[in-house]
Amino acid sequence: MNYLETENIEIESSDVRGTAGRKILFFPTTARVLLKRITGALITDVEREEKECLKQIKKPKPSEGKVALV
Repeated sequence: MNYLETENIEIESSDVRGTAGRKILFFPTTARVLLKRITGALITDVEREEKECLKQIKKPKPSEGKVALV
């Protein structure tokens, strides 16, 4: 929160307690934030999406060209 104070950003609300996961959407042009608590069956869906994203991030990039070392 020191960063927010340094940048003079006011905290209008917070949601940090409990065990529910949260999905946060931030719209930088309007500084609007949407928060959705994730519980029950949605946890499985989000976990599956996160694992798929992780696979994409870890996927090796194809070589752009061949290099021969002589």
